[in-house]
Amino acid sequence: MRQNRIGIDPQDFTKRMTTMKEVLELKINELQNLRHLLKQYDGKMFNKNLPEAINKGGKYTAYISKSSYSNRKSFRISLNKYRLPELVRGWYINQDLFDEYADIEGREIELNRRFNYAGFDTFCKENIQKYRQYLAQVEKDLLDGLQRLQEAEQVARYYQQLVKGFSEFAQSHYDRSFQQTYFRN
Repeated sequence: MRQNRIGIDPQDFTKRMTTMKEVLELKINELQNLRHLLKQYDGKMFNKNLPEAINKGGKYTAYISKSSYSNRKSFRISLNKYRLPELVRGWYINQDLFDEYADIEGREIELNRRFNYAGFDTFCKENIQKYRQYLAQVEKDLLDGLQRLQEAEQVARYYQQLVKGFSEFAQSHYDRSFQQTYFRN
């Protein structure tokens, strides 16, 4: 692996961006599928039978989760047999298809109420829109990210030349004060 002054390997960068793009596309497609799947439950009682019915298909795991610090409950769904790739863990995305679903009052996930598909559909559309924005950013990074990495490398070399012109005392103070160790290597 080739390390440059800014600590980013261009091949690793491309691989991470491609993986992130695939994950985002999968999430968008699965949320679209969930919108169609849950339409059939509109107006039906929201109780433990709804997650059980979704689980019977074998593709998803649905459950009602209760918060440990409040009385709020949430409805969670994850894709079975899917693990978020190691390369993108810790980015703004997680294993579940969505973190939680509840309207402002949390009424959708109170047991023995009618399932409001319109609220769920709006929730899914907002998540899809958010993932599409991330996807657009990732695609932009794939197009011009390598060029920006090269520019960052040139800036690093420029600052390295500036730091080399300082006295040893100034260089050591510069490193301690501003944490610029990248530019002295």
